[in-house]
Amino acid sequence: MNALKRMTGAVVGTACAYTFAAGVAGTVFVLLSSSVPAIENLTTELRCAAGVPPKGAQCVEDEIAAAKSAQAAAEDAIAAQNFVFEPGPHFDGGMSVVVGTIYRNAASRTGPIRSFCWAIVDRGGLDPRIGLAIKEPGGAVKPLDVIDVE
Repeated sequence: MNALKRMTGAVVGTACAYTFAAGVAGTVFVLLSSSVPAIENLTTELRCAAGVPPKGAQCVEDEIAAAKSAQAAAEDAIAAQNFVFEPGPHFDGGMSVVVGTIYRNAASRTGPIRSFCWAIVDRGGLDPRIGLAIKEPGGAVKPLDVIDVE
């Protein structure tokens, strides 16, 4: 029983000593950070790494720039896929049907990835599209729900 008490006391004492030392080091770090720019930069980097950046930190601007770059790359990748549009029949009232297909090789129209079918209603230059169906790569056609909206 005495051995258990000594061991518990040693663990609690060690934890208290480490907590006290960390508190003193943290206090010194905070006091020095306002007068030593390198420490202030380190503080900003540590906060950025922890996901709690200070206001106006460069890491936030870097993340925004990276996100915009990734979005532009995704848009370029979609554009490189080249939708191939094939117009269908035209109906009275300015309505027509269009099918757009994304191919693995758009130039030779081989390897269809996915096709979309739209009804288009021409309204004075506007081009509202109503999705009718999607054809999956395996050939399954999935009709889309068309909602009557006036």
